[in-house]
Amino acid sequence: MLGSVRSTASFELKKWFWKGETMDFGISSRLAILCVAGALGQPAFAGPLAIDQLSAGEAQDLAANEAFMPGATHIPAREEFNGTLVLSAGEMQMRPELEAREVMGLDAGMFPGVELEFFTHEGDLVPTTQDVITPPADIANNSFWQILVQPGLVWSEEDDDGWTRASFPFALMNRLEQDTHNGIATFAFREGEVTPVRYQIVQQTAPYYVAEHFKAWGALEAVFEPAEGGTYDAARDAYQAELANRLETRTWGELPAEAVEGFEGDTSDDWVVMHALVKDDVIYYQDSQTEEGPFPFPTRMRFGVWSITKSVGPGVGMLRLAEKFGDWVFELKLLDYLDIDPPHAGWEGVTFGNALSMATGLGGTTFDANPNDFYADYTFEGTYDDWYRARSEAEKTEWLNEVGNYPWGPGLVARYRDRDMYALGVAMNNFLKFMEGEDADIWNMIADEVFAPIGIHHAPMGRTFEGDDAAGQPIMAWGWYPTLDDMAKLARLLHNRGEHEGEQILHRERTEAVFSIEGTLDQGPANALRDGNPRYKMGFHYVPFAPEEGSEVIWLPFMSGYVGNRVVLAPNGMTAIRISKAWPAPEEEAAAVEEPTSMIDAMNRLRPFAVD
Repeated sequence: MLGSVRSTASFELKKWFWKGETMDFGISSRLAILCVAGALGQPAFAGPLAIDQLSAGEAQDLAANEAFMPGATHIPAREEFNGTLVLSAGEMQMRPELEAREVMGLDAGMFPGVELEFFTHEGDLVPTTQDVITPPADIANNSFWQILVQPGLVWSEEDDDGWTRASFPFALMNRLEQDTHNGIATFAFREGEVTPVRYQIVQQTAPYYVAEHFKAWGALEAVFEPAEGGTYDAARDAYQAELANRLETRTWGELPAEAVEGFEGDTSDDWVVMHALVKDDVIYYQDSQTEEGPFPFPTRMRFGVWSITKSVGPGVGMLRLAEKFGDWVFELKLLDYLDIDPPHAGWEGVTFGNALSMATGLGGTTFDANPNDFYADYTFEGTYDDWYRARSEAEKTEWLNEVGNYPWGPGLVARYRDRDMYALGVAMNNFLKFMEGEDADIWNMIADEVFAPIGIHHAPMGRTFEGDDAAGQPIMAWGWYPTLDDMAKLARLLHNRGEHEGEQILHRERTEAVFSIEGTLDQGPANALRDGNPRYKMGFHYVPFAPEEGSEVIWLPFMSGYVGNRVVLAPNGMTAIRISKAWPAPEEEAAAVEEPTSMIDAMNRLRPFAVD
């Protein structure tokens, strides 16, 4: 069935150049990919999806990713697309099928009905928001999923009988979790008609409740609602500024092969979604490989990075609060900003700084701390899942009353605990409201006062579900959905000790402390890396690195997310990034992806670290 569409014509000639990543779909490239696809068992590429297939809503199986992209003889888009695409919900074809489609009372096998608003700009299809989109309940059809949408393309094919095509990357996710299921969607539109939207999901980060690593595909009925008198001028200006601020990107092959050989160490390619290295403000990235071919929009992908968020929401957030109000914010007491009534005295005296360093003294799993096991409490047992599944801030915060207590008190032993970081996030939010009014929001502060000045234009975050369409409490223990560009820019700000173009955004002394192991706490031999035990402080992990056998150990801070997601800050100003999906995985392979030292070796070979 074809829906209504209204758009104006545009015939601006434009070579397909994806703003920093050139992708050549010439005949030689197509033949090369065809050969590789055949050798690897990937779907063979036979050109873009036929317009008849799109119009009929046919989606019998996964296709080569390039079938969703412009063909060798594509021409500029015949029409513009400005308005809202309303997708009907539809059951996904999945491989493997989910063992249980019902998750938290919702249907994980259902692609949600959703409203997506776009405008076109110089051949790009641009969504009006890159935040988390929560589908309206009346069209979501009880789907488990929310959605993220990134900019794509519009173009025409010569033999399409006047149709214009569109393609865009997206990710399904759930606000209470953080795995992203990355896919591509395409459709065509012409003079009052729009085809069904063909999609396929071909990549993902590590899951939790939906444990299967699945692929999915299908076609969704769609209706186009044109913008009423809207010109999108302000949105186009903002998008143009966003493109101008983007860091340069180059392919992995442009790095010296001998220097980056072994970057992933013993990590199997099966568990790597993508990796990158940032050197002199250039992002060198390895394509995100899938069985259907490289993901077509590599630098536009948003990733569910899980606990990397702890370094960003609580970590960078506290550095910003310290710069705004003073270093004393680290000494604020959690109980002064939490609405809880715990049955023990363990919360008394716990400061924001204690929680940020995972040293609250709360918990109650393993009372032996000599030697310590940093992850002793990370068992997902007891009331953890009750807290995890709780949908509202009030429900989630109430479950904090069930947290146990250790006898040693705050500040002495580090134990990794999601609930402590969530509690800190709630307390930070309530403190900011006390200082600036009820409309203040801690994540919006980070987005507006930290991200925006350094060129991060979007800040999607997982939040609790509240009534009356309230935004919800940012989860903060996880929930940030960055691109490679976002992570590289934030790392640059930290390398520059919180300063950007002469403005001190983050508290300088506290940011300098991120690069020192003074005050760090031992994670214990159970978590040993190649060159010794890691340590923890202020939302960051610390890895020991010995450039040569017997040499002095250098400590590097890094952000860590489940399972194997890494952002490593090197003393030579470089940053290494790995996005992983290593759960569920064999124990040895999961251990390999947790090890960041091979990435550090590569950065040291590229530019040897100076030792004071």
